[in-house]
Amino acid sequence: MLRVWMFSTLWLLAFSLAAAPRILLTEDELAWVEAHPVIRVGVEQQGWPPFDVMDPQGRHTGISGDYLTLVGERLGVRFLPVIVDSWVGALADLEAGRLDVLPSVAITPKRLSRMSFTSPYLRSSSLLITRADKSYQRVDALSGARVAVEKGFAAEYMLKSRVPDVIIQSVESSEEALRAVSSGRADAYIGDMIAASYLIRKLNLNNLELRGEAGLNTSEFHFAVRKDWPELLVLMDKALASLTNDEQQEVKDRWLPHLTEFNWHRLLQLAWPYLLGTLVLITLILFWNRRLAEQIAERKAAEAEADLQRTKLLTLINAIPDPIWFKDSAGRYAGLNIACAELFGLSRKAIIGKTDQQLLSTDWATMRAQDDREALSDEQPNNREEPVVYPDGRSVIFDTVRTVIRDEQGASLGLVGISRDITARKQAEETVLAAKEMAEQAARMKSDFLANMSHEIRTPMNAILGMSHLALRGATESRQRNYLSQIQQAGQHLLEIINDVLDFSRIEANGLRIEHVEFELQTVLENLATLLGHKAGQKGLELVFDIEPQVPEKLVGDPLRIAQILINFCNNAIKFTPHGEVCLSVRVVRSEAGEQQLEFAVSDTGIGLTEEQISRLFQSFQQGDSSTTRQYGGTGLGLAISKRLAEAMHGAVGVSSKVGEGSVFWFRLTLQAQSIQPSCQALYQGLRVLLLDDHERARACVTRLLEQQGFEVHAVDSHAAVLQALQVAESSYDLLIIDYDVAGMDAIDLARQIQALNLQSVPPMLLMSGYCEDSVFIRAESAGYVSVLAKPVLANMLQEVLSTALNLQSSDDGQMTISPQPQTADFSGLRILLVEDNPINRELVIGLLQGTGLHIDQAENGAVALSRMRAMGADYYDLVLMDMQMPVMDGIRATQAIRQMFEFEHLPIVALTANVQAEDEALCLQAGMNDFLSKPLEPESVESCLQRWLRPQASLSPNQQRQADLPSELVLPGVNIAAGLRRVQGNVELYLRLLLRFAISQGRFPEHLRAALAESDQACAARLTHTFKGLTGSLGATKLQGQAVALDAALNDPQGDLVTSLLTALEVELTSLCGAIIHAFPSHQAVVEPAEPVDAEQVIEVCEQMISLLEADDPRACKVFEHQAAILQSVLGNQQGLFYAAINSYDFAAALVQLRGAMSLRGLKM
Repeated sequence: MLRVWMFSTLWLLAFSLAAAPRILLTEDELAWVEAHPVIRVGVEQQGWPPFDVMDPQGRHTGISGDYLTLVGERLGVRFLPVIVDSWVGALADLEAGRLDVLPSVAITPKRLSRMSFTSPYLRSSSLLITRADKSYQRVDALSGARVAVEKGFAAEYMLKSRVPDVIIQSVESSEEALRAVSSGRADAYIGDMIAASYLIRKLNLNNLELRGEAGLNTSEFHFAVRKDWPELLVLMDKALASLTNDEQQEVKDRWLPHLTEFNWHRLLQLAWPYLLGTLVLITLILFWNRRLAEQIAERKAAEAEADLQRTKLLTLINAIPDPIWFKDSAGRYAGLNIACAELFGLSRKAIIGKTDQQLLSTDWATMRAQDDREALSDEQPNNREEPVVYPDGRSVIFDTVRTVIRDEQGASLGLVGISRDITARKQAEETVLAAKEMAEQAARMKSDFLANMSHEIRTPMNAILGMSHLALRGATESRQRNYLSQIQQAGQHLLEIINDVLDFSRIEANGLRIEHVEFELQTVLENLATLLGHKAGQKGLELVFDIEPQVPEKLVGDPLRIAQILINFCNNAIKFTPHGEVCLSVRVVRSEAGEQQLEFAVSDTGIGLTEEQISRLFQSFQQGDSSTTRQYGGTGLGLAISKRLAEAMHGAVGVSSKVGEGSVFWFRLTLQAQSIQPSCQALYQGLRVLLLDDHERARACVTRLLEQQGFEVHAVDSHAAVLQALQVAESSYDLLIIDYDVAGMDAIDLARQIQALNLQSVPPMLLMSGYCEDSVFIRAESAGYVSVLAKPVLANMLQEVLSTALNLQSSDDGQMTISPQPQTADFSGLRILLVEDNPINRELVIGLLQGTGLHIDQAENGAVALSRMRAMGADYYDLVLMDMQMPVMDGIRATQAIRQMFEFEHLPIVALTANVQAEDEALCLQAGMNDFLSKPLEPESVESCLQRWLRPQASLSPNQQRQADLPSELVLPGVNIAAGLRRVQGNVELYLRLLLRFAISQGRFPEHLRAALAESDQACAARLTHTFKGLTGSLGATKLQGQAVALDAALNDPQGDLVTSLLTALEVELTSLCGAIIHAFPSHQAVVEPAEPVDAEQVIEVCEQMISLLEADDPRACKVFEHQAAILQSVLGNQQGLFYAAINSYDFAAALVQLRGAMSLRGLKM
């Protein structure tokens, strides 16, 4: 019985031990357990293998799950798994009390304050895992790398603290992290060793390698318990402590079998360096003796090679012809080549070990020692040029370079020096310097020559241009004006060449001054139009100015240099364009901060250029090729000067061209903008204009200008289109603008056709013309045009003419209005002293100042001027015009002497000189002169200078100046003299000549018209009548003009019944007027009474001479008439006045008719 009881007791004991008996709990603990039989455990859906695994039946297994099973058995509670979305959410739920326990939790400082932790139930390490092709071995090497870490895990915080600039990729699970590394989306993974090893094997991620421990922390896994359930924490710690080692090992073996497998491959990876080292060590021991023998042999061979190399080096150094030497730190020679030994005149053995003080003279040794010390102290290569005398007396100059020699530790061992013989180079430098001085002297001589040449040429040019200007002011006959104009144009051309040469000289000498003054671009362009319009018109070219509306009206820059470039470009375009157009365009390229970059471009339809020609264009004295110079002329300096001028103004030039199509020359400048062109649209808003121009670009430019003024423009390109538009629109146009020459048709004829349309009212008509000569004005007015608009058309010019034309619409007489002429200042009562040695120049200045009211005294040189000024006193002269170069005393010395006299301290002195160099102007101002006028003198410059220094009493218009010579009692039948004078701008002399010429040329108009009608030459009759009508209108012969208009209309009438009666009445009126003209001006008839009877042979001889000169249109006929007036009087009789008028107006054909007629009446035969 006892035996059975003992057996039963032992069986029960064994059964209780096998059933994992519960631990002993206190009454409070038992009560708590009874109150909480179910404990909620948070587990992610995918779990965290092998720690937390959810099986298909929803049971929580894995290492942590099995541990909880054992703990539950010990405590008598059930751990219920609750699925959570994420680990971060699980932590939040535990803290909020929605979960009671979390498995597999690591402790962090942040978590300690929010939850409680059991004792660790498992320890592991954090590993660094990468792809096999990555080289990361340590965590510190992950700077800038992409590292995958489970979201919410402690490794994320620790890694960021360890490597601040790492790029952390937070993922939801370890599996997702490992797959990211395997696929390359991440560079590395740091996580738990157990979980990572398990998943790598399970997922077959063979391209991943374990690089080693991360070193962030040793993972201890705890169960996290709600902070408010400390009882559960105590119970779970008791249960975990009660687990046996076998139970724990059983759990580990169940889930971590791979960790117990022996990895021979890994062992080989880790052990092969040691094995290889062992093998190498054994091999070294085995071959040690043999290697020692080989080293001995190698050392001997190296020593032999070193000796060979040393010998080669010495041979190489000795072959160098430059002295080379080595010194130690004490200055003793340690080595040198043969060239250096020759310098000392000793052997190398005698030099080595010695210093310069022992080998050289004291001065030379001291100098070399100083150079050595500088090289050692500067620690940089030291260069020094030094003269040296060889022992044989040969002198050379050495350029010696010294540098420090250092050992491997950087310690100074001494100096090495190389001396190069530079004697030949120094001699060459001296030669170059001498050549440079010669070139500079030649440049100075050239500059002096150009200055002297300029003075010598400008002095006679001053007289030529000035006198031709004065002659043109009084000349009225077209042939006479033509001769004078050609003289002036030739003189201007020569002056342009001189200016080009001087400008180029200034540029080469950097003596060109660029001004920065405010100027109006329209003024520059108007001057260009005046200079270029006639030249383009003579070649039949259309000159167009195309200016963008955005271009400012006022700019700051150098207007003279800008105009000079444009003139060069335009002159070239006109010269090389046989037909077509030349267009100057200005546009804004860039606008910023009050500055505008403008592009000036000159395009043409000329001969064009090849690329090879373009490459030479902007060089001095170069044109397209030599044939260009022969055919077109020119110096070849214009473009070179333009390029230099543009660059001096910080601009750029360029050209584009095609052979046979034309060229575009441009330059760009950045200029300060002062103001934008004002808009005048309000003045003419709503007015309609009919514009006729057959040139497309010119028509577009004028259209744009008119539209800017507010006009509504209808532009056409033919006479027929104008007539059609007027007939359709009738009087709806407010203004007609008609080009002078459209497809070879005359605008004068078009005006007649417009007037013949019988419109209710003919709009005011403007004539556009590039030929703004007197004949154009006369023909335009006779045809009914109210004004003439010069081409190319500019905004200011257009606005001025428009205001005149539209104001004339209500005019009573319908006559064409002349723009007011510039007024001449009245200096009456003022006195100037002209100091000039050249009598022609004195006469020129007096002529230019005629009409100003000035009293002019003359002096031939500075000495005469001083004497006269002393004699007259301080307040006698108001201004002195002083030539610079004069005999006896030049202008500089005379000015200096004047300034030394205190009474003339403030007297204005203006220099007159043909020297236009900047230094000449500076010399004048330094001597005490106040202003500077360069020869040839320009009338505008002279008057502007006088107005700067003198106070004019008033201003006289040209009409006022010339009206004084008109006899107050002058009356001509049927002539409105005031109207005629208005048409010649008040020039009485011109008006008188026109009257005389009319009497001579039109006196036989009725006879010529009857002859044309008798021959049925209607075209000739119409031309004669048209010319007669225009001339009568120009002279103000209103009665004759009306008769001519009626006669012209009658000629156009097919019946022609009124022509005879109208012509008879006109002839009576014409005869009366011509007679009145001839007798009204006896002073112009040059009647000379012969002093004594004239020899008949002498009369015939003089007539023959005069006739031959008149037939040849030789101006010397005027001189012959002056000298032989008495003889010719005997032949001409009372016709001498008409003959004189014809001669004086250069109408040699009319004079020839007069003379032959007079000789025929007197029976004189040649």
